[in-house]
Amino acid sequence: MVHHSAAHVLHTAAHRVLGPHVWQAGAKKDVHLAHLDVTHYRGLTHEEEKAIEREANAIIRSCHRVAKYVETKDVAEKKHGFSLYQGGVVPGSTVRVVNIGDGVDVEACCGTHVDNTGEIGFLRLVKSNRISDGVLRIVFCAGEAANTFTADQSDILHALQLDWSVEQADIVPTAVRFFSGYKSFQKDVQTLRSDFLTLRLSQAATGAASVTIFRVTEEQPTLYISGATAAAPGLESAKRAAIFVAPTFIYGIGETALIESVGAAIQAACDIPAKKFRVMKGVQAKIGSKKVKVAGAAALQLLGLDAASTEAAFAAARTIPGAVVME
Repeated sequence: MVHHSAAHVLHTAAHRVLGPHVWQAGAKKDVHLAHLDVTHYRGLTHEEEKAIEREANAIIRSCHRVAKYVETKDVAEKKHGFSLYQGGVVPGSTVRVVNIGDGVDVEACCGTHVDNTGEIGFLRLVKSNRISDGVLRIVFCAGEAANTFTADQSDILHALQLDWSVEQADIVPTAVRFFSGYKSFQKDVQTLRSDFLTLRLSQAATGAASVTIFRVTEEQPTLYISGATAAAPGLESAKRAAIFVAPTFIYGIGETALIESVGAAIQAACDIPAKKFRVMKGVQAKIGSKKVKVAGAAALQLLGLDAASTEAAFAAARTIPGAVVME
């Protein structure tokens, strides 16, 4: 009941804040949460969301009478126009009218409603987003559900105050500082990983073993796919190969014959789908800002592996003559 009446109030508030083009395009009302879909040409700014929420609560606080009555369609349409049918055209010759505040909002509606807008309590706008071209969804809650939503938000703020040992007013600047530091830290980590990869590739190119296998912990192969190709000329010239074994992927680069032998050993020992297995000859080595094709080098990619496939492939790779494992 509360959410049904609150949807009518919210529609009027959106109409007042955004403009006369706003028209209801759908709605759903549950006990704990509801949403109203309206026509609008773009997403809402935070300021617009706050303005709609303020306007809706102003209507609620005005304690408008909510009248419900049945009229013939011709009489109702002459009084209120086609805007009566925000929820769709009603069949039959009569229509049930829900009239808030004698004209604040008038719609044809068969739903259950409060008798006075003050019974809604208050309304909280939870979020808004575009669901299609020209249609905006406004998620909201009202009454006791709005109390619960507000209390949950208060609990989150209180938990942050305790965890970070700050006052509520300092939560946002503290979060900004934390995330700025985190981003800087991630950048430093990425630089160190890139430098460490370069050292490992240099070790593989200059070491005594023809195939050097490294156990690594990264979850994604991006660093290796984008950063290892610069070592292709050196590995090809020295007739060496570097193989990186991670929990979900294996990446290798080096002299073509060695990469092919590693690939063949893995294929012979493991049941890995072809779509997860690639050997690419003629590596495009990114050296500085230029790309140079290294005809005698190749790259091996096994992506999206499970733990069993990774371990089986690792066991097969280490059987290659001249291979050494670096844990």
